[in-house]
Order: sequence, then C-alpha cells, then structure tokens
Amino acid sequence: MPVHYYQDDNGYLVYENTRTGKLARVWDGDLIDAVEICKDWHGGQNSPCYRMMSNDFSYRNLKRVLSELHRARDLADNTDAKINGDDYLDLLTTIEDLEGIVARIDKIAD
Repeated sequence: MPVHYYQDDNGYLVYENTRTGKLARVWDGDLIDAVEICKDWHGGQNSPCYRMMSNDFSYRNLKRVLSELHRARDLADNTDAKINGDDYLDLLTTIEDLEGIVARIDKIAD
C-alpha cells in the first residue's frame, strides 16, 4: 500500500501517497479519542484496536479498526447486553469520526 504516515511538528499525522505525493492530514487528538474508545471495545491483543492502542495509526490499521468498531456496534445492537448509553454514544461518534478520517485518506490512496 503506497500510503505512509508521519507526525509533523504541529501535532498532525500526515498520510502521504508515496507514488503521487498527495497528502491528508489528521489531527492526532482525533485519533487519541479513538484510542480511548478502543480500550473499551477491542477484541483482544491481536485486534486492530489493540494495535491502535499501541500507536499503530497506519492507514491499513485505521480501516481495520473501523471494521472492528462496526462489529462492536452490531454486537451491541443485536444482543441484550446492558451498555451504558454514554459509552454507546461515544462508540457511534468515534465510528463516525473514523469514517471521515478514513474517507479523507481514501481520496489520496490509489
């Protein structure tokens, strides 16, 4: 995959398509919020969320985290589990935010 990332001096993660030079910037605070949600919803040490908690903010992992959080949402929607309303709302908000972030990076990816 030709998209690599680095953190600039202003606190942004910069995703760069190494073939075209196109860039997408993501405020690291937005991803830190997602890390907090991943702490509650990750699927174990081999999960994408767990990798994100270990600072893997690669484009590939962000897409996998989004899939994992979608599965968590679906599980919460389709079970009788008692989930705090605020926790559920935080999950939905994080999914929406990550969808926007991944969509911005998708635009620069081949």
